[in-house]
Parts: sequence; C-alpha cells; structure tokens
Amino acid sequence: MNLYYNPLQSSLTNIPISNQKQMPIDSQTGFIRGNLFANLYEPYLRSEPFPLKPINQRESLLNKVREYDFALVELDLFLDNHPNDQEKIQLYNQYLKQSKQARQEYEQRYGPLSLNSDWLNTYPWGWLTPPWPWEVS
Repeated sequence: MNLYYNPLQSSLTNIPISNQKQMPIDSQTGFIRGNLFANLYEPYLRSEPFPLKPINQRESLLNKVREYDFALVELDLFLDNHPNDQEKIQLYNQYLKQSKQARQEYEQRYGPLSLNSDWLNTYPWGWLTPPWPWEVS
C-alpha cells in the first residue's frame, strides 16, 4: 500500500496506484490511435481510428516525422511519472534517433520543417525558398 500526503486532509492518504505494466505499442499504431499504450487505449464511441493514407513520398515522410514526435511526447509524459523505467528510457532514445533521421531525410529532400532546422544555415535565408507546402501537388 502506498501512502501519499493529501493537503486537503492534512494527513497521509491511501491512494491506489496501478501496478500494471504499461506496454507501448508500435509508434505508427499509437500515432493513429492517439495513445502509445495499448492498455490505456479506449476507442472513442466504439469507433475505429482513421488510417493515414499518404498520397506521395513527401506526405509519407512527413507522417513518419509526426509519428516519431508523437511517440516522444507520449514517452516524455510517461517518464515524467516513471523516471526510473529503463526500458522506456531506451525506447525514448530509440524514437529520438528515428525522429532525427526522418526529419533530416525530409529536410534534405523538401526543405526545413521548423525555424531551428540545420538546413537554414544558408545564404540567402533558406526559410523563404520555395516551394511552400501548399504549392506542392
């Protein structure tokens, strides 16, 4: 039993803590569902998640960047509450590496994704270099 201080009661209180191991699913399924942990996922109104169907290589690569970034946020939130979970720390580092690789590949082919991109170390200023995302078909 775990005891926690409850400021409303000015004493230690029993608060149940889930001892269930949080098992992450693959990053693509987690991204589509909006939850990286299978045992925490409940479908909204018993509906199925909408599968992403990229129409070209650019969109597919951008979805990979989004997928890995989503997994990083999910694991970051998990690690805020479970900082000693070595397995999740390793998984976080794995997704961080994959995110950097996917971002680098995207930016090399299609241009910078954000203002802190290494691809903006150019003259003239690379952020203004076309094409803009909405100009690409």
